[in-house]
Amino acid sequence: MFIFKFETREITDLETLEIYEVDQDSANILHSYLEGNLPESENESLQIIKKALEDNFIHLNDLQLWTEDTFRLNTPIVHIIQNCNSPCTICDCWKTRERNIRTAVELYPSFKKMSEYGASSIMVSGGEPTLNPELEQIIDDIHSLGMGVELNTNGTLLSRNKYLYKKNIEALIISIDGFSPEEYKQIRGINKFETVCNNIIEFKKYSPETIVGIRVTLTKYTLNQLDKLIDLCKKLNIDSVGFNPIDVTSSSFSRNMNFERSMLLRNRLFPDLDYLNDFIASLENTESDNYKIIEEASSKSLFSWNVSQFKKCANYYKGILTSEETLNSSEPCNFPNYSLVVDYDQTIKPCFYAPAFSNLKDFPNDTWDLAKIKEHLRNTGICKGCRGKVFCG
Repeated sequence: MFIFKFETREITDLETLEIYEVDQDSANILHSYLEGNLPESENESLQIIKKALEDNFIHLNDLQLWTEDTFRLNTPIVHIIQNCNSPCTICDCWKTRERNIRTAVELYPSFKKMSEYGASSIMVSGGEPTLNPELEQIIDDIHSLGMGVELNTNGTLLSRNKYLYKKNIEALIISIDGFSPEEYKQIRGINKFETVCNNIIEFKKYSPETIVGIRVTLTKYTLNQLDKLIDLCKKLNIDSVGFNPIDVTSSSFSRNMNFERSMLLRNRLFPDLDYLNDFIASLENTESDNYKIIEEASSKSLFSWNVSQFKKCANYYKGILTSEETLNSSEPCNFPNYSLVVDYDQTIKPCFYAPAFSNLKDFPNDTWDLAKIKEHLRNTGICKGCRGKVFCG
């Protein structure tokens, strides 16, 4: 599915978030066509545009005109368990002692509604989803509704759940926040780096059709070690790498985020100002190793971020360290327009950080009005300074 933003002349692939830009004349023609004012068969210029789009695997019938209040689900994120087996520094799900899982029976009605809203796939997440004893049935239910499955996991238990090899998972996303056993343990809290690497190699062997990606939180252990990341990707035959800024402000991921916890995370994980300034300077030098690594990896679609996005993240960190907000707009990002989050407590939220506007039992209901939700986010200032603006647009 692709969305077309007339104001910026951009076509966005909602699956990969890749952006294509068209010229103003083409934008005018596409806008007229998508509003129903230009029959496809009656315009020679539209036929030329259609051919150019198809050369980039974009089809007119997959293109939707985007407006401020367009709600078109692509890949909702569903937490099927709160419990986790990885005592990460940046998440508190692992501290959950009571069993807190969502069953297949609970989830199925919502999956059905999400499919009716246009979702093409579901990202199954947690906690650690491979700890949910009903994961196999949940995957089967999603497939039965015509949607794909993306599995977000820490990767430690893949070899113990070999049924996953045969489940036709579209994408396996594994959190790896360090590129050596020592660095991995600093973030993830356990010495499972080699286990995860071996599990990835085995999974790739038996499920070669699945896109295998890793997710990296950018800390002082990873931000300036992109050469090690490239080496790891080659070793594990990784298809894609996504990046996250450190979250030191929200109460997401079961955290009690107070001032002391926020400062602890900053002190333990943030690069210092000199480090950040050196990193930014390297991105402004086209001959530097960092610039060349990012430019090549992003051009090959291995990295989800380009040079400007890495720079934006580094400046975001600088703003937090100096108390000079770099993301001070209260305008919501694009995430609520094409996704949502089903949280551990069965509530449904427009993103990871916003309040719930529905729940598993009632979704969708009259309160799920995107225009009203985004107006609430603006009025409350929830989006001001949110790290999601670094990667959600």
